[in-house]
Amino acid sequence: MHKYTDQFISCLLKESNRANGVIDIVKWVNFLTTDLIGDLSFGEAFGGLSSGELHPWLDTLFTTLKAFTFMREILRHPSIMINAAMACIPKAMMEHQKSAVAFGAQAARRRMERGSEKPDFMSYILKHEETDGKGYSTPPPRVFPPFQVAF
Repeated sequence: MHKYTDQFISCLLKESNRANGVIDIVKWVNFLTTDLIGDLSFGEAFGGLSSGELHPWLDTLFTTLKAFTFMREILRHPSIMINAAMACIPKAMMEHQKSAVAFGAQAARRRMERGSEKPDFMSYILKHEETDGKGYSTPPPRVFPPFQVAF
């Protein structure tokens, strides 16, 4: 974690020098938190602090979260309206969502195959699977559990 907070401070200093002291702090805090969560979830950062850009999967995740706010409201209506609303979702958006789910599953598989001595979300999930059957089972489901709630 210190690695990411040090990198975060370094990025803020560089960005403030580059932009006359004006920093989009929300953007950089997002990079910090998503890199930390990526490391703790998948054993690899999303690279936001390194690149200064949001990983495409995270961009999709944030868009999906916004879309589910609307979907939750649509689901309050009669089924005929739900079907009509679902038919209006662009095909490209559905394909994009499928690729985002696939990325999450692949990242979880890579982390499980790689193993790690460092405690992270996955190590505790796997530990519980071995001891009481309440954790993550192999082969992994389509979505990594910490993000399953988000999807």
